[in-house]
Amino acid sequence: MIKDIKELTQLNGIPSKEKEVIDYLVNKLGQPDLKDNLGSIDYKKGHGKRVMLAAHTDEVGMIVKSITQDGFIKFQPVGAIYQENILGHMFNITTKSLKVYPALMAHKPLMLRSVDEKEKALPMKDFFLDAGFKSKEEVLKAGIQIGDMITPIGDLVELANDKIASKALDDRIGVYILKEVYKNIGKINCELHTAFTVSEEFGLKGAKTISYLVEPDLAIAVDVGAGFDVPGGDKEGNTLGAGPQIYAYDAGLIAHQGLRHYVLNIAKENNIPYQESVMNFGRTDAAMMSLSKAGAPSLFIGIPTRYIHSNYAVIDKNDVLNTIQLLIKFVESLDEEKINQIILG
Repeated sequence: MIKDIKELTQLNGIPSKEKEVIDYLVNKLGQPDLKDNLGSIDYKKGHGKRVMLAAHTDEVGMIVKSITQDGFIKFQPVGAIYQENILGHMFNITTKSLKVYPALMAHKPLMLRSVDEKEKALPMKDFFLDAGFKSKEEVLKAGIQIGDMITPIGDLVELANDKIASKALDDRIGVYILKEVYKNIGKINCELHTAFTVSEEFGLKGAKTISYLVEPDLAIAVDVGAGFDVPGGDKEGNTLGAGPQIYAYDAGLIAHQGLRHYVLNIAKENNIPYQESVMNFGRTDAAMMSLSKAGAPSLFIGIPTRYIHSNYAVIDKNDVLNTIQLLIKFVESLDEEKINQIILG
């Protein structure tokens, strides 16, 4: 488990540059049954009504925006990057030829700031990356160009009480979960589509295109959810180790009630811990899958995660294992009659 999660999280892949992750999945699972023109892939098992599970392969990051004359690198965020999460952290710059240069996220040193500057929040537009270069010419000679990918450095670390800290858990943990579901699912009476999407962090693009090809009858997105069991946080429905989050609402989707209640019942019947959750921010692939062609009853299942969109997020291994079991039990329980009943609500 840890080995696979580490392999996935240490791959680099921001929206539109997910090739490392897609190649990893093809190596592990074989050639996909469906692939869209943006790069999302889909694996099919079984026959019958179509049930789609999706997790996104991309992570938040940046691209090179400009290079100063003295060799510092300015950047454009890709996805929701928060300035308090990045200053003083290390990042990788990946060139077109796949050469990787580590760089420190920096700002004008405290000693050089005016009294006025010291009293204000640091604007991210003034941040820059220091990779040790002495000039613009040296940066260009190294092969770094405008548009090159920038990703966090954050090696996987095992913490106390079954916690894991790493970069890119959003949403490589979802990718790991669906990989395991696909590999370990038993006999099914539906057509299971396991989709690995691109560009979720930049407009949910991959989910829109691949779900158009799949035309699901039911759809579930597996992504990181709010982990607010920290000082000052709201623990209700947002606690690490308390089970997968079955969301009634997020900023992009009101969960289909028939599908949500069916999944809740599957968890209860199988003694799988779960949390009923509501999130008033953020969207997932479920928002786009719900709009596929004639529409698909959709749901977001979350893995409670602390410190999302930073160099290190934190999850609980038990939530991962329980989510895998919940999804396997859910899919194995379905047949045409039950899917029709779910759709009717």
